[in-house]
Amino acid sequence: MAKLYIHKQKGYRTIYTVYFPDGTSITRSRYSKSKGLAHEMLNDLDSLETLSARQKLTPEQITYAMHQKYISRDEARRLLPPDERLLLYRPEDLVWEWDKDTPDEERKKKICMRDIVQAHYAVAGTSTTQETGPQHLPVILRYFRDQRGYSPLEITEEAVKDFKAWFVGQGYSKNSFVKYLHILRIIQDKLVGVGLLKENYSRKVKPFTKKEIGEKLPRIIYPVEMPIVIKGIGERTHLLYGYFAELMFFYLLAGLRRRELILLESANLHMPYYILVQNEGGIKSSRKVDAHPFLQMVHQSVLRKNGANCGRYFFGGKNIPLCRPDSVTTAFARFREDIGLADGISLKSLRHSFATYLLKALAQRGDLDIKYVMNILGHSQIATTQRYLHMIPTDTAPVAQLDILPAIETDFFVVDAEKVAAERINRFKGSTKKVPKKSS
Repeated sequence: MAKLYIHKQKGYRTIYTVYFPDGTSITRSRYSKSKGLAHEMLNDLDSLETLSARQKLTPEQITYAMHQKYISRDEARRLLPPDERLLLYRPEDLVWEWDKDTPDEERKKKICMRDIVQAHYAVAGTSTTQETGPQHLPVILRYFRDQRGYSPLEITEEAVKDFKAWFVGQGYSKNSFVKYLHILRIIQDKLVGVGLLKENYSRKVKPFTKKEIGEKLPRIIYPVEMPIVIKGIGERTHLLYGYFAELMFFYLLAGLRRRELILLESANLHMPYYILVQNEGGIKSSRKVDAHPFLQMVHQSVLRKNGANCGRYFFGGKNIPLCRPDSVTTAFARFREDIGLADGISLKSLRHSFATYLLKALAQRGDLDIKYVMNILGHSQIATTQRYLHMIPTDTAPVAQLDILPAIETDFFVVDAEKVAAERINRFKGSTKKVPKKSS
């Protein structure tokens, strides 16, 4: 079990051990000056140590640990089965030899596919695609280079179609095939640009259509389930450092995305009128979300809890957010299990419910303005918003007319300090100790 200690110079020190399938292990330390981040890190490292000891780590969990720098790339490869190790690529893994029959000596040298993809995204991509784009390369190379023995110049239209069929046969999502096809198109565009290919054959292959993929309908919280959810939230206000109830109501009554919610800044709340949502990187334009009247009470509750810690971030953070976005998902999953909700309900169901009940309020008012809902949700395509239409056949803003919540008492957000303390003690019991001073 990972241990958390108080460190005199660096704040907090977490010591953890990683166990490898070959029977060896390695013990490491991580430091953090923030108590909240140290506790989040302890939770991650405790899971990493436990699952590695039981040899139950999934490739996704290993990749996450590597990206968080809990383990090195070589250590991550040691944790993976041999047939999965290419998924954690190194620069030398992404080298693809040119066609041996090409007469030009310059074309016989090796080329790194990662460099081509990164060069493309450096100009045309975002910070997210620059990081995630090269992560799709190992699957492409595993098929074309390792299984079929193709060079970059030997990929034809038929070869790409065969890759499409193989991709589905391996259990990958049809919806994600377009990302891998886009990487192939980037590579072949480069080869066409330097005169090594006559045309881009991957552009002749189309991704799966919506009909082939099959529409996955969003799961909302139905009216009969809403009282159970609200009651459960009221009984677990101690979660997420005492901000669980407020986070859930902002999610349900403003329809914000998870990351938008955690990074919500105090200056962008203009209560009781609207919330200004700003997105990083300029991918989506900023938008205004009309404030539900109940959020005024939630807003006041958060301000009381922040107290002197009120700073840049609305939810309890002066200079850093309250927690990572995935911590909210984990807390909701625990909450859902505790109150016995259906497995199909997730954290996103709160946002889906907001969209669906808002459309219902507009329809009842006789003014079904889909574009208004589209702008509030931050959708880039109106077709995304239209998915909610089939789910539930004044002068004030429609958001204010949302009829979602049952009767709620005014002291709903009062947090039991003993519960908060007990929650933290149970979570970190025995993990916080002072580091003994070295004897001179």
